[in-house]
Amino acid sequence: MSSPLPERRLRAAGAAVLSLLVVVGCTDAGTTAPPDVTALAGKRLPPPPRQAPPLQYVVLYRDGASDLASPTSAAGTTWLGRMKYLNGAVYANVRNPAALAADRNVASVVPNLVSYPTEAYPTDALYWTRNWQWDMKQIRAEQVPTTVQGQGVRACIIDSGIDGTHQDLAGKVVASESFVTVANGYPGPGPSPAPLDSNGHGSHVAGTVTTNGIGTASVAPRAQLMAAKVFAATGGASLAAIWDAMSWCVDNGADVINMSIGGIIAKSNPVFGLARDIYTAQVDYARQHGVPVIVAAGNDDFDLDPADTLEVWPAQIPGTVTVGATAPMTSTLFPFATPAPAPVYDSKAGYSSYGADVDIYAPGGTNFINRVQSNIVSTCSSYRAGCSGGRLYWAISGTSMATPHVVGVASLILSRTSMPRDLARTIAVEHCLYATGDPITITGATSTDVRPRLNAFRAATEACAGI
Repeated sequence: MSSPLPERRLRAAGAAVLSLLVVVGCTDAGTTAPPDVTALAGKRLPPPPRQAPPLQYVVLYRDGASDLASPTSAAGTTWLGRMKYLNGAVYANVRNPAALAADRNVASVVPNLVSYPTEAYPTDALYWTRNWQWDMKQIRAEQVPTTVQGQGVRACIIDSGIDGTHQDLAGKVVASESFVTVANGYPGPGPSPAPLDSNGHGSHVAGTVTTNGIGTASVAPRAQLMAAKVFAATGGASLAAIWDAMSWCVDNGADVINMSIGGIIAKSNPVFGLARDIYTAQVDYARQHGVPVIVAAGNDDFDLDPADTLEVWPAQIPGTVTVGATAPMTSTLFPFATPAPAPVYDSKAGYSSYGADVDIYAPGGTNFINRVQSNIVSTCSSYRAGCSGGRLYWAISGTSMATPHVVGVASLILSRTSMPRDLARTIAVEHCLYATGDPITITGATSTDVRPRLNAFRAATEACAGI
């Protein structure tokens, strides 16, 4: 891997102990960063989420009545002021609204709920306006209705953590946990340090799923994030950490899981069967609770053939949605002459694995590190050394980057449904992803397949069974 992010893979020799069976790391290919951005067209860090003052109520008076001199709901009720056009007022500290409603001058009493702007797709985001986010246009993300933006959906990112202080991720992270316990990145049981993203990979992945629309546009602008940290700045993550993180995601209300990680194991390894069974059980646990598990296919340009002597995990674990990467054709130079969406952006990325066990493809970027605009631009963790000094965004390519596009679209689908959190919901979301994708031909060294390429607009608007 040509990025500064480390990669470790377990090949035929394998490790002999289960706790360190598969070492996994980021699956990103070539990497480079956009120029430093210290001022974004006057945009500032979003304020904290707004909350309605406690116990406020709107009191509408009967015809001919005026403000209540002595509200009878409870001691301490405070009159905040008249409404401009309706015959009513707002009261605070209302602890007994029923008593207030019983006043002969009152027609009705309702909570003073807070609403927020229903913004359109954030087409004023800096890198969107610079036309660098070809990936979002290729999947038609900007055409998704404002009523289907991932609202109420929690995407759990099993990765290196998420920088929740980033201006585009502020307010997005609703839960976090670290499963890293030793500095070299091989986690095990014990106390967990704070889940800061010193690696940067997890924050980049998260920013494709959802952002505040300041520097980069995202697939599901109203989705929320859960950060499960399983690898640190260096090294990889053990199966123990990954499995533990999967359970944490499900048990803490995740709706979809992103796993932009991968490791290779030989079927001849003595613990292959046992470890695979446990991994499969963890995926099944998530799916039984309505949580699709969406994973990267890997960057080894492998034919993921189930008959091979090697397997890539979690890409070839049963029940996962395995994502390959597409990229602009190598002859496509920036500025792009052809507006996306267009077939010119649907080539298999040279690094991307492919084959029978890959379910769907999504934009992952080119493996030419000097063509930054052809990579996936997303958020850069301020805790990562390469992202300090005001550099807020960077560009990476890889199946790691393709995977959160699919997680974002799964979030759109999930925001459309009221199905209970069970296996039927999982299957419905998976089938909707596949059915609404645009068929493309993927050609690898040993096979040619037709697979769906993600389409956010179709997934958000077309009828899907069970959704």
